[in-house]
Amino acid sequence: MLTKIFYHFYDYKKSTINFISLILLALVLVILGLLSNFSTNNFTIILEIMLYPFKFISNTLKSLALTGAVGNALALTLFGLISLIPIIIYLYCCYKNKKCIEIIDLFFYIIISILTGVIIYLLINPTLITSPLDSINFLHEEIENFLQNYRKIIYLGLILVLILVVILYLVYRFLIKNKEQPLNLFKAAKFLLVIQRIYYTFLFIFAFYIIPIMIKNEVNNLSNIQYGKGHEIVLIIFEYFSYYLMFFLISRVLRNLHDLLVNYTNEILFSIDNVMLLKNCSSLFLIYFIANLAYQLISNVYQLIFKNNIQNLKLSIDFPFTSLTLTLVFYLLALVMRQSYEIYTENSLTI
Repeated sequence: MLTKIFYHFYDYKKSTINFISLILLALVLVILGLLSNFSTNNFTIILEIMLYPFKFISNTLKSLALTGAVGNALALTLFGLISLIPIIIYLYCCYKNKKCIEIIDLFFYIIISILTGVIIYLLINPTLITSPLDSINFLHEEIENFLQNYRKIIYLGLILVLILVVILYLVYRFLIKNKEQPLNLFKAAKFLLVIQRIYYTFLFIFAFYIIPIMIKNEVNNLSNIQYGKGHEIVLIIFEYFSYYLMFFLISRVLRNLHDLLVNYTNEILFSIDNVMLLKNCSSLFLIYFIANLAYQLISNVYQLIFKNNIQNLKLSIDFPFTSLTLTLVFYLLALVMRQSYEIYTENSLTI
């Protein structure tokens, strides 16, 4: 459902209303990002956001349980129901579609329910994770920061395991379970369109929700800098300008891939339009590669020139192999598609 909403905004060229709603949604996400209280580093912000729904549920249940005996009983009931939501949804779908319950499917939903319940329960009772270490009283103050990081690692690890289980179930559901059905390219394009839609949704949220959080944290950290704030501001502006440039390039790649997959779903395989779409993807990844190198070069040179006026140097040396590889891959695919199109056209004229 969420991907359908974002996909509606993604087709902003179809109508003015779509374009206006796209801008409004981006503004809402930016405001929510600036008002959020996430203050971790750039990497853990994403993981903290993934953990936030579980924290919200656990804090609500904990507050309810502390109101008294009735609240405690209600909190336990809600905890059980929330943990069983995946199983309830599966059983309801089986009942609604009049399908038999399959053991493997039910097993995946049970695992997902257990992981969901464990994450919420450990968030309600965080001391259960580190209770052996908490008993070391004479080191309590020294290891308190370690305990907090250790708990966070456990929480985030469970989140990643939950995501992995969901991915494994989807692989089983769409690839292994239906292996008796031949995997047609045109049918596969429909599934790839769903993946493309999901990827765009995450990219949109990252650009207009997570990046503003990162910018806010960078601005807040300026108060800890004793000198060279002007240079830090220049570096921040340049850094996040490059991020949004990367976002624009990747969004254009997704736009081309979308059009390509739509052609495939319409069973248009051999077409000069498909060749141009693949070439566009190759060109965009090449621009991404050049922009990445240019950003690192300019940023490093700027910091080296003004190194005496910058408190914290952030030199970066990273060769973008991925974008270069994708440039070559899409270029080769375009060549293969071009040759296939020429052969197809020649055969059609011959017939």
